Amino acid sequence: MGTSQHSEPHIPVSLAGRPPSERLERVPYPSLVRLTYSQWLLAVQSAYFSATGIWSLVSLHSFERITGPKTDDWLVKTVGVLVTTIGGVLGMAARRRTPVPEVIVLATGSALGLAAIDTAYVVKRRIAPIYLLDAAAELILVGLWLGQWRARPLMSHQNSTSPWPEI
Repeated sequence: MGTSQHSEPHIPVSLAGRPPSERLERVPYPSLVRLTYSQWLLAVQSAYFSATGIWSLVSLHSFERITGPKTDDWLVKTVGVLVTTIGGVLGMAARRRTPVPEVIVLATGSALGLAAIDTAYVVKRRIAPIYLLDAAAELILVGLWLGQWRARPLMSHQNSTSPWPEI
């Protein structure tokens, strides 16, 4: 660790001799007992996003039976693909001991955005009130992420060159 702006982040000794492409701390099938809080939260959000995203793709009929009829099937499927993709990325990130900040922003921002859209369009009576359950689940995820951020100072130690907490 140095104070240089371009210094490489701290790399565990077990990974230091490996090329950058092999420095990811990979766990083939991480045990839920050994997961960090961030890994657990990423895995939960990944499962939720993947399940809800795939649902509209594999059974639009059952999706509409619960959420109400839609006029634009292509839009439902587009959102399904995007939410499934985000879920996949979060699942991949859950395998890392310390997720990169960008993934945490993706997790928090996508949950907040979906909750806001759900709520706004239920209020406008454009979508069914069942979407408020999704908004509630999304807001719980946002709250858990924000609670994690508040629990850690932005600078985890004085010699750190990263403004992000190790979560």
